[in-house]
Amino acid sequence: MSTLFNIRVELVAGPTAWARFEVCHPDQWDVPATKAIALLVVVEVYREMKEGFGFHRTNRPMSRSEAAGLVTQHPARERLDRWLDLYMRFDGPAFAATAEEAIAGVELTGEDGNPKRAEGDPDPRATMVFTARDAAILSHMTGGFDFDSAMCDCSYW
Repeated sequence: MSTLFNIRVELVAGPTAWARFEVCHPDQWDVPATKAIALLVVVEVYREMKEGFGFHRTNRPMSRSEAAGLVTQHPARERLDRWLDLYMRFDGPAFAATAEEAIAGVELTGEDGNPKRAEGDPDPRATMVFTARDAAILSHMTGGFDFDSAMCDCSYW
C-alpha cells in the first residue's frame, strides 16, 4: 500500500486536535474532512505508539518507551483497541459508524490547493481540526507526532 499522506499532529487541547495533512501521492487529490478520517488519525497514532513504528525518526516528541507507557495506561485503551481491530479487519461500515459516535465535528483550515484541480498541480495541504466527544480518546496524542499514512475513508468501503 502506498503512502497517501504525511500527517503531523500540531496540537491537542482538551477534546480538540489539529493535524496537518500533506498529500504525497499523485492519485490522492484532496485532504478529506470526514469523521472517519479524523478517527483514523487517533487510531493510527495509537497504533504507531503501540507497535513502536516510526521511532527511528529523530524529531519524535517522546521516546518509544514513553509511548509504550502511554498506551499501557491509556484511559480509553479498550475502545482504541476495538477501533484498531475494526480498521485492521477492513470493517468500514462499523468503523464509520463508530466515527460518527466518537467525533463531534471536523473542519479544514489552512487549505493550500485543496482539492487539486488539474494534473500537475501541487499536492494539496490542509489542517484538519476535529473534536472528540470524549477527550480521553486523545490522551495519547501530542503535538509534534508525525507519521505517514495510507488511510482512506472507510465509510466508502
